[in-house]
Amino acid sequence: MIPTVIKGYLFIQTVAAYQKPKFDEYDDPVPDLKPSYAARGWHPITHSIKKEEFLKVYAEREGAGRVDVRFNIQTNIPDGDNGSYQITGGQFAGQGKFVNVATKVNFDFKHFFVCYSTSPNGLFLRWQVGVNEIVDNVTDDS
Repeated sequence: MIPTVIKGYLFIQTVAAYQKPKFDEYDDPVPDLKPSYAARGWHPITHSIKKEEFLKVYAEREGAGRVDVRFNIQTNIPDGDNGSYQITGGQFAGQGKFVNVATKVNFDFKHFFVCYSTSPNGLFLRWQVGVNEIVDNVTDDS
């Protein structure tokens, strides 16, 4: 088996979970070292391909399914085409579209994005996508 090179990490959570106060973070006066992204439940990104203004990201985590994401990394378009996602398996299985995409600074990744998405069944998700390697692909028609 050929080992997969991890290009970055992706984390998905409901907006409600993100906004919930995290009181347990303040219980320990001496915080432990930060565990790895994988240990914190982030999906390893195996492919990150840029085509025009969109970034396509593929990630998979055992027991949590496969995530295929396509989002606009150049311009956030209100009520426009900011991209879409498809999740196969796991608690967030389904598809939806991105309503907001923003570039952020994160010292662990060369490129870091925070995105919000909606789905037909009313699921409002917050995404964090950190990528260290992006491949330009102008010939991919998918």
